Amino acid sequence: MNQYAAVPLRTDTQYLSQLKQGDENAWMQLLQDWQEPLYRYLCYALPDDEQAQQALGDTMEAVIRALPQYDGSVPLHSFLYSLAAQRVIFYYRKRRTGQYRRQRNGSESGGFKAVLHMLPQRYRQALLLRYHLGLSVTEVAQILGKSPQETETLLTQGGRQLQDAMGSAGLQL
Repeated sequence: MNQYAAVPLRTDTQYLSQLKQGDENAWMQLLQDWQEPLYRYLCYALPDDEQAQQALGDTMEAVIRALPQYDGSVPLHSFLYSLAAQRVIFYYRKRRTGQYRRQRNGSESGGFKAVLHMLPQRYRQALLLRYHLGLSVTEVAQILGKSPQETETLLTQGGRQLQDAMGSAGLQL
């Protein structure tokens, strides 16, 4: 399912120029178009809504900082999702070092999201970008900084682990 299909894929140079110049209307349009799709992605990628909300704010700050260097050579959606994916990676790195405490809310227990969070982060990221957001393997590879072959391997191995975990939890794909 292509989650960004309803979002106008603005890639024209005038729009990009307006964003880079700080045009308030262009920024409001960017927020209106992308805040919800990015938040949905982050909700699946992170353990709870609070962390997703924090990561969304961090992602939008990263967009502001990175936009001057964005040259339009990759689609805008790939640029935005790559920044969001980096925030997810930062979260798990900090969590691994004890700076974050994983908080689970009761609504996740036993469901698909709980099973998804049992997967290693590298598989979860690849699967979400490819199958939840509907990005191509090439786009996923760009976002994750992997080759298309490495990405295919992640998707295959992650898919197998997801199937096994869902079977163990009594769920079906």
